[in-house]
Amino acid sequence: MPSSDGAKPSFPFYLAVDAAQIVANNAAGYLTSADAPEDRISSDDPAAQLPAGSYLFYTLDYAQNQKYSLCGSFRAWSPPLSLPDRWNLPFDPSPAISKSVLSFTARSADKRCMMTAEISRLQVAHLVPQAESCWWDFRSMDAIIRTAAGVNQLANVVTLRADLTEMGMDAGHFVFAPYNDHIVAVFLTTSQSDLAHQFHMRRVALPKRIHRHALYCRFAYNIFESNKIDLPHFSRLQDVSEVKVLADLSAPLEEIKKRKRSGVKEQVPSLSMSTAGSSSNADSAGSVSEEDAEISSPVQNLPDLFPHFTTKDYDLWAAQEAEATRLGSFSDDVYPGFAAIMRLKSEHLKHRQPGGAAIGGIWDGWDLSQFAP
Repeated sequence: MPSSDGAKPSFPFYLAVDAAQIVANNAAGYLTSADAPEDRISSDDPAAQLPAGSYLFYTLDYAQNQKYSLCGSFRAWSPPLSLPDRWNLPFDPSPAISKSVLSFTARSADKRCMMTAEISRLQVAHLVPQAESCWWDFRSMDAIIRTAAGVNQLANVVTLRADLTEMGMDAGHFVFAPYNDHIVAVFLTTSQSDLAHQFHMRRVALPKRIHRHALYCRFAYNIFESNKIDLPHFSRLQDVSEVKVLADLSAPLEEIKKRKRSGVKEQVPSLSMSTAGSSSNADSAGSVSEEDAEISSPVQNLPDLFPHFTTKDYDLWAAQEAEATRLGSFSDDVYPGFAAIMRLKSEHLKHRQPGGAAIGGIWDGWDLSQFAP
């Protein structure tokens, strides 16, 4: 795609590396030109661009292990615990809200399309799509973001012009990603060339309520979506081992929820320790959303102000903190000791009930019928 400044067709260098590492199941690696595969391409410039052309991706351990994993779809990919520093964006958590008011709340806060700045015909778009709610639960996204709201939360939605959701971002044509210390619109296909010429590489204002993992997962989703015709070809190559995943994740998730309801300790797959830019090719499942695991609630759509997590979530937080320590890459919500603090907080809230706060019953005097479906 052409840059917004009218330069020759190019693509952000570091985003190309990120995309290749995602498809390679989060394996660290580097790019070379197809014409000169022995010459590694590198740059210290955060604004570096790759000229239009053909490139090869090599994993760092390619000389020792020429057979590496490849994810053929978003469903097969597992989000890393730690992201490259350029993805460590400021995050201001939003209070839990009901799914029924999610769209209204987001549009009221944003007031305009994130890409075009238009103020009419607005629609809320999920970064991780609602259709991937099973994937969200399977990959422990609630524990990574440290909520219990699933895909329907303010950390996972942006406001766009209505025609830019299903036929634009959801179709894989563009994403929002970090470039040169800003968030920009990045077009991945030529299907919407008029929009691309106007907005490709154009800076946008990302709400601070958006969690970096949600943004990174949308980037991954659109990389797979925009390359879904070509990826099956690569998975058949001799040196590639395709990452396998169940076609339907609902059955194992339902079994875990049944075990939770019956009080039986669930048997869950091993925790993924993959990190963006690491050489790990492990593929594994995550814990179930606690929102889905709830047996009952005073009112179905009542906001969950007391999210409960499991021992498996505690293990994920500890692994997340360990990765950040190893990489020296802490952020506002991943810092030394945060795993222990989150565990103490969760254990404390687990024994609290609505109405049990020291300042009085938080639901006292409320008309709960307003939350009814």
